[in-house]
Amino acid sequence: QEAHEAIDFMLLDNKLGVQHNAGGARVVIEEFLAGEEASFIIMADGKNVAVMATSQDHKRLLDGDAGPNTGGMGAFSPTPAVTPEVERRVIDTIVSPVLDGMRRQGTPFRGFLYVGLMLTHDGPKVIEFNVRFGDPEAQAVLPRIEDSLALLLDAAAHDRLSSRAVRLTSDPTVALVLAAAGYPEAVHTGDSIQGLNDAGQLDDSDALVFHAGTSRLGNEFRTAGGRVLTVVGRGPRYEGAITAAYDAADRIAFAGKQCRRDIGRSALSLRLLKHYPSVHTLGFPLNATEKFGHETGSKLTVRNELRGHIEYNLNDAQSSKDIASAERFGSSGGLDAAGFGKESCRGPCCWGNEKRRQSRRQRARTPTAPRRQTSLHK
Repeated sequence: QEAHEAIDFMLLDNKLGVQHNAGGARVVIEEFLAGEEASFIIMADGKNVAVMATSQDHKRLLDGDAGPNTGGMGAFSPTPAVTPEVERRVIDTIVSPVLDGMRRQGTPFRGFLYVGLMLTHDGPKVIEFNVRFGDPEAQAVLPRIEDSLALLLDAAAHDRLSSRAVRLTSDPTVALVLAAAGYPEAVHTGDSIQGLNDAGQLDDSDALVFHAGTSRLGNEFRTAGGRVLTVVGRGPRYEGAITAAYDAADRIAFAGKQCRRDIGRSALSLRLLKHYPSVHTLGFPLNATEKFGHETGSKLTVRNELRGHIEYNLNDAQSSKDIASAERFGSSGGLDAAGFGKESCRGPCCWGNEKRRQSRRQRARTPTAPRRQTSLHK
């Protein structure tokens, strides 16, 4: 049903405004790729490659990857899905062959090469190539670059780019797209935008506001496109970046504003998977879809700063080692290894469970004095 609707949208209704050739409208059916999406951006000078920050886009309009496709409703950087091993494989099997082939053909590539990836069970597969930075990936990546972007661009243009990774801050970023009413189909424009000054002047967070579909009339900004603004939050952890982004975005108002409320949450799940491979199913609030489709087993809840919770469902334990890995979620070492600190937990969470277990163990080791006998009668 979804495939039929997509074809009608593109061909019968021609919502994309495509001018078909004399052969008429044609549909190319490609292999379905299942896995985790990632954006891999490099800068090239025709031969050498400088790897930029990885990121992950969110294409669907609504929470939980529901609703129609868009140009992108948000992104986070880096993505834990691209491990050093995956990065090497992408460079060796995708990026280098493409650049080598273009150079042999006499058309060396200089500039940004955006590789849209699907990380499948068979390894990284290419969804698309773009010769640009990407939107909204650029807004998430640019604030993390510590090198001079101007010098990098100059080096790429004059074949002086060294093959290395670009220097990046370790702080993750989360970018939220604020879309106009009716986006992505019947976009309404001309609505007054309020709160821009408040969003850019938060005291306890790093927040940036990028303009996209806006216009200015005197001292007033108005909506002038589908994707109106991108609000970027940065913090030492993903939780802090998410909080900063949403705190700033919530200060901005215009009629019909659309903003997903789950951008960045998959970064938390991917980070935990990286440290605990035995965790398979990742369920999120807000009716989000399960990321890996396995049956749920025992559940462990980790509360965080998102004013909600994330449930990590473990498969049925097959050995004592599996059970031990579940127990380690409650220890300080296990949480810190996965990037969760004490400040990430709120209320009755796994950290509190561990403290209660420690308290019980301490009481068991401490000898108690005999209880004094009292009489009910004088």
